[in-house]
Amino acid sequence: MFVPAEAVLEVARLTGYELLSRMTPYLGKWIRISGRFGGTAESLERNAIHTSLLLDDGWRMTLRFNADRAEDLRSLLMGQRVTAIGRVQFSGYSLVPENCELIRVG
Repeated sequence: MFVPAEAVLEVARLTGYELLSRMTPYLGKWIRISGRFGGTAESLERNAIHTSLLLDDGWRMTLRFNADRAEDLRSLLMGQRVTAIGRVQFSGYSLVPENCELIRVG
């Protein structure tokens, strides 16, 4: 099930208990996110690729791709517009969509 990215991103900017209580209904749901590619880094466990995405409103977020998606990300250029889908999850107190897949580049 997909949820509106705008609603998830609005809640993700909250803090503390309000963030946790309002984000719970979105956890595990799919969202579609677009922005400008800002680079990648392999996770310490080498089981994921973390990708930086600069959203249109200037907010930077990290998307988590499975390691087997590394080839999909290798050809991306800094600043290139990309759209991805991913499952809503949190790492600490930050929104970090996981199991992401690129659906559009350019």
